[in-house]
Amino acid sequence: MNKNIEIIDRIINENYGKMEVKFRKNKKLKLVVGNDTELLKIVISKPDEYEDEYQKEVNERYITFNVDKKLNYFKMSNYRHRAKIVDEVKEDSELFYKICMSEDVTISYYEKLNSILKSSKLKKDAKEKMILIEFARICKAQNIQDWTKDIKYLDNSISRTVFRNILNEVALERGLKKSKDVGMKVDDIKDQIDSVLNEESDSENIDEVKSQNENLRSSLVLINNELEKYKQDLDKFKEEIELNVISDFIKDLNSDKYGRILDNFVKCQKSLKELKRNHYQFPVQVESIPILIRQYVKFIQEYGIQEIQRKQQLMLSYEDAAKGNYIGSPYEDKNEMKKVVVDSPGWIYKDMIISTPIYIEITN
Repeated sequence: MNKNIEIIDRIINENYGKMEVKFRKNKKLKLVVGNDTELLKIVISKPDEYEDEYQKEVNERYITFNVDKKLNYFKMSNYRHRAKIVDEVKEDSELFYKICMSEDVTISYYEKLNSILKSSKLKKDAKEKMILIEFARICKAQNIQDWTKDIKYLDNSISRTVFRNILNEVALERGLKKSKDVGMKVDDIKDQIDSVLNEESDSENIDEVKSQNENLRSSLVLINNELEKYKQDLDKFKEEIELNVISDFIKDLNSDKYGRILDNFVKCQKSLKELKRNHYQFPVQVESIPILIRQYVKFIQEYGIQEIQRKQQLMLSYEDAAKGNYIGSPYEDKNEMKKVVVDSPGWIYKDMIISTPIYIEITN
């Protein structure tokens, strides 16, 4: 079991590190995440209590927040619904514990838990975080390892990433599954996006920064929707992702219909780098988004999705213009060179050209 403990410890620590970056920039966020955890722990221990009893217990712990508001956010205002959720959480936690820690484990445990979670619609109920809380409690009681403090400060979106990654890696380690699930990688990115979109906005930001922030958030919403569509496509395949599924996804993602998201992400990344070189100080909300942009770009590169043209401006030959999409005055002969700006770098997946570069002539 030592290997499994190492896997769990690494995944939790890596993601706790991501939260620490956020907490250094926004101390209020740490308090909010910690309070969420405290309430979820109380709900797990007393699922059928009324809100006023929870509020009394919260107040006795010298922490202050509105329990009714929190329960409404988690969509667990109804005590019968809470009790049902907690019953499921305890059952799933036992399965999760057996998969990670039991000497005698079978593939049926993994398949059952995976099936339960795939069919679950309890995203807002923070089900994965509740499972982690209960799992950590069992591990602590069994003197295996104490992860309770770190898990306390993982927000709900990051908790989903932690839970899925532990389940995936331990299942691989124990031979309960054959290969990594690419769909889980998509889920991880969606969780990171959700985490950013759920952050509170700072009303004191200047209008220009607010506008930049909202533009970036709008892009993330579009990307999140596309990733959900992509995930649904991936779920149709059991073993391997077929080439046409990925190529269609990339084409859709960079189509005019979705505002050429791939192109705009690259432009956005370059603009953010330029701002950083000029020592621009990003507000808390905007600072977390550049990190996400880098993660997204890394994700598409890992799957062989590459830009065809990386330069922003260049002298374009007649031959290269013919291979791409050139907008400008006609070439007088095949030896002429045109000064152009690269409006779209064009994209290639492995050996398949998804879209050709778009060049626009620079006229004096």
